[in-house]
Amino acid sequence: MTCCLPELSVVIPVYNEEENLKELYSRLVAVIGKITPDYEIIFVNDGSSDNTQKILLSFAERNPSVKVIKFTRNFGHHIAVTAGLDYCRGKAAVIMDADLQDQPEEIPRLLDKMAENYDIVYGIRINREDSWFKKLTSKFFVAILKRLTNYNIDINSNIFRVMSRRVIDSLASMKETDRYLLGLISYTGYPQTGIPVKHGKRFAGKTKYSFTKMMGLFLNAVTSFSVKPLGYIGVLGILVSLVSFTAAGYLVYRRLVLGLGVEGWTSIMVTLFLVSGIQLLSLGVIGAYIGRIFTQVRNRPLYIIESITEYPVTKR
Repeated sequence: MTCCLPELSVVIPVYNEEENLKELYSRLVAVIGKITPDYEIIFVNDGSSDNTQKILLSFAERNPSVKVIKFTRNFGHHIAVTAGLDYCRGKAAVIMDADLQDQPEEIPRLLDKMAENYDIVYGIRINREDSWFKKLTSKFFVAILKRLTNYNIDINSNIFRVMSRRVIDSLASMKETDRYLLGLISYTGYPQTGIPVKHGKRFAGKTKYSFTKMMGLFLNAVTSFSVKPLGYIGVLGILVSLVSFTAAGYLVYRRLVLGLGVEGWTSIMVTLFLVSGIQLLSLGVIGAYIGRIFTQVRNRPLYIIESITEYPVTKR
């Protein structure tokens, strides 16, 4: 029954964030409590190896509005957010990270904008408190993805956003294993917009997104929403073939018409390495798509939950 649903859910994926959690919790509860007394906060422990679980359970013991979902292992950032959305019951949901770069104090502004008949409102970070490398790679990521995507969707790399219940329900039907969640949210097609939000420095600890993980996310995003790289491979193959046939024809002409010997072993080896490199690159791109198919057809669950902890309202 919709009357029993909380007004607002907050979904937070957590991976080894023990140094940030107490500050995050105190600020978040202070903000959400002013918006509505009927809320839930869902922490998804994505296989943390530090004291994260102990701290999260202490929150749940004190506050019956807190739910703690613990994975059996680390399944990944976007999978953790997916699990939180699967289990949230709110009429609207906020998703944010636990490092306090997403400021809890900005949530009311997202909700105010959502009241203007938007189903999705995401934060556009101003004065980003990231390294120059992360800023550069983020801009490159979004630019390339927008260019490659086959859909007219708005791509934003910031996870901090609020969405309506019908967006959450639509996402529940999308069970892609290698998933780029932010693209899936935009893919639903519901009205969305972004507003500038303050971007804070990481409160403590180090980012969990290494360069390797960022590249993996980029690959997931491209292969989830575009087959254009396969088309580019075809075009590249045609161009290389034309160049090869032209070069072969020229060598035959030199030998049979001009009577000149075949020279230029260096150029031949360079051409051989170039063509071999293109072939390997092409196989790699094709392999990425085939790998997605292989992963999907196995039909394994997106995540495995070890425990779900929540306390009854009577303990309030």
